Amino acid sequence: MLEPALHDLASAAGPLDAGVGRATANVEQLPRSYQDARFALQQLANVDAGGRSRVLGHEQLDLVTALVCDADPHLFAPRRQAVIDALGGPPLEDTLRVFLEHRLDVTSTAQALHLHPNSLRYRLSRIEERLGRSLRDPGTIAMLHVAFRFGWAFRDG
Repeated sequence: MLEPALHDLASAAGPLDAGVGRATANVEQLPRSYQDARFALQQLANVDAGGRSRVLGHEQLDLVTALVCDADPHLFAPRRQAVIDALGGPPLEDTLRVFLEHRLDVTSTAQALHLHPNSLRYRLSRIEERLGRSLRDPGTIAMLHVAFRFGWAFRDG
């Protein structure tokens, strides 16, 4: 019932993104529903709207977003922080963030960081050493993607 009303509102108001949390049975569940709505808005922010209004509900979240959304924040936050801390600070953390943003492309990442590709490869090998994992492993990339993409959601643990 709420989503059709939001679609109508968005059509009348102009480009609008709306996130809808899960239905709640009591007031104690509202923080989780609010968090769901934030996750939905974050997912929408990662996709170009093309000037259109969009509404995304909890049940429509992609698999990764839904899994993180349902994660216990007291378990997720310290594990996420351990991954970030293993990088040892901004130089390697920033390098990895840009590498992920550039879809693991060495050339475009090096250009964005104003580095020679070999300098970037050296940094990436240092990241692998610090993590004890290969950046060629899809599991490692998935872990890093989740750690960087959803850090905003669990800042306070």
